[in-house]
Amino acid sequence: MPDHHRFAEVVWDDAEARPDDGGPAQERRRLPRPPRWLALCTVGVLVAGAGAVLAVDLVRDARLDAELADVEGLSVRLDDPVQPGWEIDDARYMITATDAVVVVQHEEQVTAVDTRTGRTVWTRPGNCDIFQTVADRSFAGRRTGHHRLVCREPAPGTGADRYTSVATDTGAGAVPVDLPAAEWWFGLEDRVVTYGRDDDDVLQVVVADVSGAHPAWTWRDSGPTDEYAPFAAWSPDGTTLVVEVLGRQTTLDLTTGAVLPVEPAGGGLPARDLPDGSTLRAARAGDGSLHTGAVGPDGQERWNQPGYPLTTRPDDGTTFDVVLLGQDPDGGVTAVDATNGRELWTLPELPRVVAALRGVLVVPGPQRTTVLDARGGTPVWEQVSVSVFGDVISDGRAVLQMETRGLSNVLAARDLHTGEVRWEVPAGNATGDLFVLPDGSVLLNGGGTTVRRFAPAG
Repeated sequence: MPDHHRFAEVVWDDAEARPDDGGPAQERRRLPRPPRWLALCTVGVLVAGAGAVLAVDLVRDARLDAELADVEGLSVRLDDPVQPGWEIDDARYMITATDAVVVVQHEEQVTAVDTRTGRTVWTRPGNCDIFQTVADRSFAGRRTGHHRLVCREPAPGTGADRYTSVATDTGAGAVPVDLPAAEWWFGLEDRVVTYGRDDDDVLQVVVADVSGAHPAWTWRDSGPTDEYAPFAAWSPDGTTLVVEVLGRQTTLDLTTGAVLPVEPAGGGLPARDLPDGSTLRAARAGDGSLHTGAVGPDGQERWNQPGYPLTTRPDDGTTFDVVLLGQDPDGGVTAVDATNGRELWTLPELPRVVAALRGVLVVPGPQRTTVLDARGGTPVWEQVSVSVFGDVISDGRAVLQMETRGLSNVLAARDLHTGEVRWEVPAGNATGDLFVLPDGSVLLNGGGTTVRRFAPAG
């Protein structure tokens, strides 16, 4: 029977002989010891290889930093857990935020606090907002960067409300605002845009400049509008105002109120430029449905599809070859090829916001976040979240969202492309939504608490 305890042992020829311990005989093969320089070279090769990998990673990270540097709407870096800063109790919701202040609505009071310190800058009674209604295509739908607020409070002895515009950063410069026949209004930089039917059921738009830099003006439609007829007003670029009645659009100069010509090609206003030089245009067809077409530099329409272009934010431009179209009024999303309009994929529900980063789309839905491949529309990963409203919080590398762990909530940062958790921290009393402030810090809003969080570096 073979002796399994016997084995061959390799010993170096310069090793000292070991005394016999009386155990089983062992076969030994003596080999020359490798020279020390060979061992040092081996270690050097391994270290150099690791250094090369690290250098490649650093170069790749620096390149990504450069690509993301000018992307609007990104958060602070999410490499490490964001730290809690100031906190406001009994806050119903955030109204708006600027570089200087965050404005929140309480039950019967508005408070503006310093963005970095949380120190109270101003308060006033009543309710304030930047708009009375929000349209998906409205320039005023962006909740940050507004110079003025419109505040409503009861007028003494009248039982009616009075409206006053104040400077967002200081709460000063209160100017009375007349809202004639206003069914809707929104604040746009230093202007207040109101629109609604007058006593003769004619749609009118009144634009007041509360800073006094530009004269107020009024535009009235050509005739009465049925009380059930759809109409809207929005600013696509901050310099023009689009008024739409029964699918008929009129473009007005925001400063003067002058009617501007609209190129007939595409039947609407420019929505965005495409890489091939075409321009995306959205307008209503004769049946009232929204359509989007790509119009080439020669004025010829390249393609036309139902729906209106969705705004993606943040957007680093890596999904330029895909156009997302929202379906009106209660449909979902259709993704089409930007070159030829060919349908790529669809979603059954219309998301509030969409972020387009590094070839994928981040689509927050009711209690769920889904990351999709932009071209194929296939899910890369998805995860249950607590948020219902708010922004897509991302630094271009990770996605931050509120998630449930047992009976409590946490802030979890997940890798943009894999969905793997990078880190998570308790969310405290906040139970609601997340917003990106102009400085990139993150605002947790909900559950009666508003908390600012920022990167560990400050």
